[in-house]
Amino acid sequence: MASAVLDFEGFQLSPGRFIVKELAVCAVNDDTFRGRWLFKSPHSYESLDRKKQHTYSWITKFLHHIEWNDGELPYDTFHCVLTVIFETFPYIYVKGLEKKKFLEFLTGRDILNLDDFECPKVRDLPFFCVLCPFMHGNSFQHCAVYKAKAFTYC
Repeated sequence: MASAVLDFEGFQLSPGRFIVKELAVCAVNDDTFRGRWLFKSPHSYESLDRKKQHTYSWITKFLHHIEWNDGELPYDTFHCVLTVIFETFPYIYVKGLEKKKFLEFLTGRDILNLDDFECPKVRDLPFFCVLCPFMHGNSFQHCAVYKAKAFTYC
């Protein structure tokens, strides 16, 4: 059966809740399907409290380099994209319990956690070149496209 690795980058609202900004999927053992989506924010930066603004600015500057206002697709298309991914791939893998629980809550589907298969951290996997249309600086560890591809080798 077809399976894929899904990864995302964004901003954490609270434990288990995220604003997904970059979503990427890569088929396991088959490079013919790969997708990457960059979502606009669901509300304005100004509507965030000062603490979140400060935290999210730090995350942008030092981790994934995705600005709050960056995006190509309206945020309300996020669920539609997830639906298509889950219809295409019966088995979805993610790295980490928090991402697993978040996606299970959103989709009602079982998600496989790569940690359960002893998949190493992305920095411990062999390095390779992935062209991501979104510039993450040297932060490949915080690029959803890079991680989705890298984790297919676990």
